[in-house]
Amino acid sequence: MNKVNITKMIFSVVVMSTFLVACDNTMKINENNVNEKTKTVKIKSNDDNPLTYNTRKTNISHYTVYANGTAVDKNTNMMWARCAIGQEWDSDNLTCTGKAKTYNWSDAFKAIETLNAENYLGYSDWQLPHIEDLSNLRYCSDDFKETTKIPTKAGGEKEVERRCKGDNYQKPTIDKRVFPNTNAYFYWSSSPYSDDGDYAWGVYFDGGYDLGNDKHDDCSVRAVRENRPK
Repeated sequence: MNKVNITKMIFSVVVMSTFLVACDNTMKINENNVNEKTKTVKIKSNDDNPLTYNTRKTNISHYTVYANGTAVDKNTNMMWARCAIGQEWDSDNLTCTGKAKTYNWSDAFKAIETLNAENYLGYSDWQLPHIEDLSNLRYCSDDFKETTKIPTKAGGEKEVERRCKGDNYQKPTIDKRVFPNTNAYFYWSSSPYSDDGDYAWGVYFDGGYDLGNDKHDDCSVRAVRENRPK
């Protein structure tokens, strides 16, 4: 198990903490129960109430979820790959299989370039997500606590909720119905850390944190694109 000792994480202008983040472990979480006769999928929701949806698309929370392995965040109009890079989308069972690959920050951009060259899921304009978009994927089953500041795509900063409340929240801290079999570790964003050139922003999906990590560490990657016509 690779573990990365995060020693420089600035959650606000005046707060600095230390965390131990494992970037490359995979937590297998498969909530899917497929009825092959009706081609209808029953998925366990975050509050344990069963949901049923058509295999073409459905609305879950603030996402439109597609059976082709993509999901659109209706709040931002960004389209996400439902699987991390390295995993495969299983369209029969509507889940991600395999283990997420890990990359240092520089190689994460190259991994996105490879997806585009392969026309991944029918698109060739995938991006490494900005921290503002990646932060929106966080889900805390028992709500958030505290606040911190992150960079915005417009070039400023904004205050966001800092981390998940309590100790018994769902892990990984993402909507598992939308992003099945996500590992509960660190995912890169494209956003460099302004206070330290050796660090870049990402999200730690074990505790729901937005934080900085050393660019040389190997961590997971999820691709995103603007939801626009081909």
